[in-house]
Amino acid sequence: LSSQLLIRKGDSSDQLTVTWNSINGQSYNVQFSTSLKEAEWFQLAGPFTADSDKTTEILNLPPNRPRFFVRVVVAQ
Repeated sequence: LSSQLLIRKGDSSDQLTVTWNSINGQSYNVQFSTSLKEAEWFQLAGPFTADSDKTTEILNLPPNRPRFFVRVVVAQ
């Protein structure tokens, strides 16, 4: 499974559209951080269970975050 993450600004100013390659039946969480330090990631949304090889979700932006990083991880 190659890793690809596409993030687009949603129709609303407080939303993101996140698309990633997925495995059917696998659950995923979307996390955010204001830095790339491993211990500072927080849950943004999920878990989402994939129903195909690509998953797209529309998510609300975290409050009061002018700049942040997003990642998708397998739900534990």
